[in-house]
Parts: sequence; C-alpha cells; structure tokens
Amino acid sequence: MNEFDAGAELRDRLGVATGMKAFTRGLGLATIVLGLAASRPAEACFNETEIKIDPRAIDVAAADRLLVNEQPVAAAQKVLSRFPGLRGVTIEPTARDPLVARSARILAVAIVRTEGRASFGEGTAWAPAGNLAWAVTTLREVTVWKERLEMQRAFAAKGTKSESPDLAADLAEALSLEPRTRGEGKKLLESLDRRDLLGSAHAYRALARLRAEDGESAGSVAALERCKVRSTHVAVCTKPLPPARL
Repeated sequence: MNEFDAGAELRDRLGVATGMKAFTRGLGLATIVLGLAASRPAEACFNETEIKIDPRAIDVAAADRLLVNEQPVAAAQKVLSRFPGLRGVTIEPTARDPLVARSARILAVAIVRTEGRASFGEGTAWAPAGNLAWAVTTLREVTVWKERLEMQRAFAAKGTKSESPDLAADLAEALSLEPRTRGEGKKLLESLDRRDLLGSAHAYRALARLRAEDGESAGSVAALERCKVRSTHVAVCTKPLPPARL
C-alpha cells in the first residue's frame, strides 16, 4: 500500500467514525426530545399559541348582524347588555377602544331606525326628541373618530385617506329626522347619491322622503327605484313613505 492509499484509508475510517458519532449524538438528542414530549403532553399544549377572542367583540358583531337584519331593538339591547353606560359615553377623537365606538354607532342607528320611539331597557326611556338628539351627536362623534383613525392609517401607509360612506349615510339619515338638521341631512344624502356612494336602503328611503316633502316627486320615485336595485332589503324600499313632517 503506497502513502496515498494509506492516507485515503485513514480518512475513510475517521469519516465513518465521525459520522457514527454524529449520528449517535443526533439519535440520542432526538430520543431525549421525544421522551420529554411524550412524558409531558399537557405542557406541550400550553406552549402552543393560544388565540383569545374578546367576548365583547362577539356581542358587538352579533348586534351588528341584528341591525343589518332589521332588528334594531334587539341590536340595541345587545350592545347595552355589554356596555350598560353607553348612553353616557362621549366618543373622543382619540378614543382607543373601537368596540365602544362601534357599539355607540349601533345604538344610535337603532334609535334612528325606530325614530326615537323605542325603549331599550331600564334607563333608556327618553323622549323621542331626546333620543334622536343623542343619536345625531353620537354619530357625529363616531364620524370624527373614524376620520381621525383613517388619517392616521393613511399617514402610516403614506397613502390617501379613505371615506366611510356607510357612516356618512347613517349620520345623514339621523339628521333628516330633525327639523333643525333636516337640510344638512338632505345635502349629505344628495352628495352621496351623486357620487354613487349611497348603499343603505334606509338612507335611500330618507332621501326619497325628503325629496317628496320638497315637492320633488320624480326625484323621490327615482330614489326608491335605486333603493330597490342597490339594496338587499327591498322591503324597506317598498314601504309607503310617511306623511310629510313639514
């Protein structure tokens, strides 16, 4: 055997030995890990990521669905059961709890949909005018809060601020029910309609009512027809309009 062959044989032996040692160490480590996992299954479960859902969020989402499904009283009762003092809350522009803002919006819209006449439980039996005034104030506050939030998001993303037409339509619907804010409500509804941003059946119905009260019969019919096309709640669009408020 020459010097080259002897060196090669030595390297082969060392390689096999090194490989066997590495394999043995790896096998031993794997056995230890598997042993620990098998001996402590309960602990392994606790090491996994646990997803926690805020129970308030579940109730608010359920209330939102009730409102969408034309059950405003049940929607209001749902958020009030989770936030009993909601009527006394002021939605500041810097509010940090979006669930409170969402709940306030749901309650305000529920009041508007019942024209302020419904009582949602103990401590909420206000006169219709007081209910509607609270709804208008609250929807204004939520609108300002949402606009500030969208501005912050746009700044962080270096983009443009997105609009909230659904929230604007809710506010306009509320404004349309009060004589002193009626004109503001109609102006906002007309603006949303011109830009094809009016998607709420109740907002279309409010616009149709306002146009009818102003003697714009053709425009009133047109709003109801668009309501039937654009909305999933056609029954809202086909109900007879109430008598003129003026």
